[in-house]
Amino acid sequence: LIVLIIKYFNLNKSLNERLLLLLINEKESEKYDIAMILGGGSLLANGSLTKWTQLRADLAANLLLNQSVNQILCLSGGTAHKPNYIDKEGFTVHEATATAQYLIDKYHIQPHYLLKEWSSYDTIGNAFFARFTHTQLNNMRRLIVITSEFHMKRTKLIFDWIFTKIQTIESSKSLNYYEIKYLSTPNEGLSIEGLKAREQREEQSLKLLENKIQNIKTIKQLYDWFYYEHQLYSAVSKIDRLSNNNQLESY
Repeated sequence: LIVLIIKYFNLNKSLNERLLLLLINEKESEKYDIAMILGGGSLLANGSLTKWTQLRADLAANLLLNQSVNQILCLSGGTAHKPNYIDKEGFTVHEATATAQYLIDKYHIQPHYLLKEWSSYDTIGNAFFARFTHTQLNNMRRLIVITSEFHMKRTKLIFDWIFTKIQTIESSKSLNYYEIKYLSTPNEGLSIEGLKAREQREEQSLKLLENKIQNIKTIKQLYDWFYYEHQLYSAVSKIDRLSNNNQLESY
């Protein structure tokens, strides 16, 4: 059955390995509530997804089609480092909207299986809005988080922090319970220089974040930091935008 599924959906080798591991290790009764596709940055000049974002969406689609998850959540409004894509009618196209449309066009996924979150413009925002506008409101507890290999280490730190270590106001333990599986996709679509620059930036950001989150342990502390101190989400925005072309390539 697995061989037929793989052949039917024509997955590449690396995607095969990830999907097979999930299918082999998980029982039908333990289906995940949702697969989250993290934002990959800006859209291309023609409004399409970057290669690395397509791979994330491809993995999520095949998990849904193979009934390993109930729904897909497309994350991200875009990136702080590049302008959003504007369509021919002059309207903004958020990355989550483009990702959802990609899944509909390529895999013919029905819209009721897809959810969007378009308020976030970085990985912390991805996790924050995913939890407080989707999973916590709809009792989604078993989650799959999908991103690229170059982005996974920091992603895991952030999602573990926001989903499993931040204590809510309520005392109910169920509100703090999440089971998260992390799946990565190949670093395809980037130049050697672009990938190296992104990996270096990831390591720098990881160290800064590890220090920052030690003092943010409750939902009130998270809320205050997110809306009063975070460069992207506070009223007084002071964004340090990237200017290095190699670094910008992966955003």
